[in-house]
Amino acid sequence: MSPPTVTNENIFLFIPNLIGYSRIILAGCSLYFMSYHPHYCTLLYTLSCLLDALDGWAARRFNQSTKFGAVLDMVTDRCTTACLLCFLSSAYTKWAILFQGLISLDLASHYMHMYASLERGAGSHKKVEKKMSRVLNMYYSNNVCFYFRSSFFFLVPPSHS
Repeated sequence: MSPPTVTNENIFLFIPNLIGYSRIILAGCSLYFMSYHPHYCTLLYTLSCLLDALDGWAARRFNQSTKFGAVLDMVTDRCTTACLLCFLSSAYTKWAILFQGLISLDLASHYMHMYASLERGAGSHKKVEKKMSRVLNMYYSNNVCFYFRSSFFFLVPPSHS
């Protein structure tokens, strides 16, 4: 039996990770414009969300799936969602407790799901069979669900009165 081959590829420069870095830049710019220019914010945040779909496709297409890329993707998602919900808490103070609850639910549910996936030896937390959980299967595999959850909070921009 031959030893495993070691490659000297720099995973930090893999195409999906480069897309991930651009998502972080777009999300950061979106957050910058969030309080005073909702149109720029929406455009940049939407581009970041569209790239979220593209990085996974690129990872599979170019056979460049890595643990680093998976973590980069998930941490970027959690951070941008939390930042958006924090802003919405300040823009819609009457609903702040709901947005704070959603932050907690998002972080806790993703942590618990990742932990459960690791415990059962799954290669990816995104591979959920319908028999295991129809809701999680739809969340991770249905493109309509993906785009709806990515753009949900921009349906009603905050008023600046």
